[in-house]
Amino acid sequence: MPVVAERLHAIKWIGHEASHTGNLEKSDALDAFEILESVLDDLYTKADDRIESIVKQINRGRKPRSKKKKRK
Repeated sequence: MPVVAERLHAIKWIGHEASHTGNLEKSDALDAFEILESVLDDLYTKADDRIESIVKQINRGRKPRSKKKKRK
């Protein structure tokens, strides 16, 4: 998740500038929204991939993953 942290850090700096100087351009706010959108997309896309994997495992085994046969 270092990429996510780096992106959120950039948003922090935009907010820092806005809160301390009160001088923020519209383009800066749009940058922040675009970065945040990419973070959310990245987080939820990965979650969707994970969920899809879990669904496939359950459906393939026709039972909860915890009931998977254990190897001896």
